Amino acid sequence: TQWEAKTTGKRATELQEQLDSLQGEISSFTQVFETLAETESKKLDRDGYDATTPYEFDHIPYLDDVDETELRRMENASLAYVAAVSNAKERQDVESLAMAAKARGYLHSLAFKY
Repeated sequence: TQWEAKTTGKRATELQEQLDSLQGEISSFTQVFETLAETESKKLDRDGYDATTPYEFDHIPYLDDVDETELRRMENASLAYVAAVSNAKERQDVESLAMAAKARGYLHSLAFKY
């Protein structure tokens, strides 16, 4: 029906906005890390350290708990979510919307373990 199409279209738009927001957050984190690394590099230069030696960030123990299999699962879940959102936006039906919501829930369940 027309109502379902409108609702599905609206939900697909919301999912796309959420995806764009997540991608923006990832971009922001990347910029922060790059800025921190750059600042630390300049600090090392100023303090007389060898700038050719790469800086090693402090040990992050919680990342050691994530094995390669789990990382692959998260990457696959992320790709599946992006594909589901694209599909929902294209098809604009309830089933596609439900699949996108399910993919997002699974991605969150993996991400919030750590």
